[in-house]
Amino acid sequence: MFLLSPNSALPGAQAESAIISENSYRLMKYLLIIAFILLPLPLHGAVFSVTTVTQLEAALVTAAGNGEDDTIGVAAGTYYLTSALSYDSHEDNGITIQGVGGDAVLDGGGRRVLFMRTYSTNAPISLRQLVLTNGYVPEGDNGAGLFINISSADLLIEHCQITNNFAGAFYFTNHGGGAYLTAGVGANVVIRNTVIAGNVAKGLGGGLYLNLTDGTLTFVNNTVVNNENKTSVVEGGGGIYLRLYFDTVTAYIYNNILWGNTYAYGGGDLYIENNGDNNGGPATVTVNNNDYNQLDWNVDANITFSGNLSQDPQLTSDFHLPSSSPCIDVGDAGAPGLSAQDFEGDPRASDGNCDGSSIPDMGADEYYMPPTLTTAVITGITSTTASGGGNVVAEGGHPVTTRGVCWSLTAAPSLADTCTSDGAGTGSFISSLTGLTSYNTYYVRSYGTSCEGTGYGEQRSFTATDYPTVTTSYITNIDLTTATGGGNVIGAGDSSVTARGICWSISNQPSLGDTCTNDGAGTGSFVSSLTGLSEYTTYYVRAYATNAKGTAYGQEVSFYAKNKFPWSLIIPVVINGRSD
Repeated sequence: MFLLSPNSALPGAQAESAIISENSYRLMKYLLIIAFILLPLPLHGAVFSVTTVTQLEAALVTAAGNGEDDTIGVAAGTYYLTSALSYDSHEDNGITIQGVGGDAVLDGGGRRVLFMRTYSTNAPISLRQLVLTNGYVPEGDNGAGLFINISSADLLIEHCQITNNFAGAFYFTNHGGGAYLTAGVGANVVIRNTVIAGNVAKGLGGGLYLNLTDGTLTFVNNTVVNNENKTSVVEGGGGIYLRLYFDTVTAYIYNNILWGNTYAYGGGDLYIENNGDNNGGPATVTVNNNDYNQLDWNVDANITFSGNLSQDPQLTSDFHLPSSSPCIDVGDAGAPGLSAQDFEGDPRASDGNCDGSSIPDMGADEYYMPPTLTTAVITGITSTTASGGGNVVAEGGHPVTTRGVCWSLTAAPSLADTCTSDGAGTGSFISSLTGLTSYNTYYVRSYGTSCEGTGYGEQRSFTATDYPTVTTSYITNIDLTTATGGGNVIGAGDSSVTARGICWSISNQPSLGDTCTNDGAGTGSFVSSLTGLSEYTTYYVRAYATNAKGTAYGQEVSFYAKNKFPWSLIIPVVINGRSD
């Protein structure tokens, strides 16, 4: 191979050989460039943000065939379906459907809510923060709220609610009133922090029917209540019917509330068919720290129980635990798949019974009642200090032992930042903010702490300054030539306020160079009169306050000078007892 400069010249056959070599080199270079261009780019997951039923339907269709791992974010709200939502995919890719900004309520309106089927061993499904409700399927079909058939991939359902769905008509051939789930060999199914309630099936599993061929089931911190199986089959499973096929299945059932579920013969919270293939030993099942009334299974071997209750959980109508519930602080902190939040996003675990130990509760809800507070307006602002405070409106489940304010240079200050301690209990309190740095903007929240946790008030902000801090009042009593305004000096700065008032102009940012009032001195609120206005004119107004450092202004407000009464005032004249 020859390394040639552009002007190299060699005689005879050597020169010809060099030219051929150079041409070959260029050809190889071009082919490499073309090959690089044609290489398939790495695929990234597609993200869909939907706010309508039509968008959601389109996203599911696209996701089923776009060759990517997809995430469909469904904005919080209620979606009334006109046909069942469907995702039927042969791809080797996964999908996540999740509510964004709160629960996304999918209302079937008398038809199945969501159908999902995958065929690949690498096509996981995840559902989060969805409410699947008011679904129906006729005789011969299963899963009115949710139908999932997943091959050998993983399935995750968390922070969801499956409620008021009905599967069936006249006979017991319809399974899984709320949800019907089947998973193939090697699949791992996780269901946690989910409510399954008020569903009905003519067949097995009023709330949930789950058929797991192989793999692992993790069923943790769910609330399964008031579901019904209308079949006369003895093993029914009013709440849940689990069919664990091969003996290689391992099932972990921890920290759940299974209560008030029925079938034709009475109670029936959970039925475990732990030897589905009727060949060899049964699946391995652990049932720990659950609250249930009736649980049945078909083979005694390989199933263990520990820490379970059989007491009314006393749930509220929206599936929350009251302070008197026996399910508070009795879960298993070592449960597999235990998450850090309950079905509404409250922290898990909290010390619900205030015994000094934060232990998870049973069920989808974690009893968490922190104090409720408001944050006071920041006043007395100087370059290094300010005054704040708050009000403990309600203590929550237990007495407030500490309260005060926290502040920081970043939003959402907490106990990890600088805080005061200003007593205990309910009511208003005043706090002193010290050690501030001039011209920095600070964020402030009140806080109150009980044995259950800490609650915070709304956030306020201010800037530490040696100038006064003043706000502008809204303009009232507007007429053709006059109006009323004012302001509030909430901080004097580093010296006394010697003058205050408002300034106005027909241009933005009015200042002392425009028309102004002088309404006294010091801090606090004041009222100002605007006079000499021109009718049908827009004016801009700012409050001002002056100290030794200079003059500061409040935010700008505007108004339109016009007749206070847009109609003519007509006074009837009475002549000889008659009005004209």
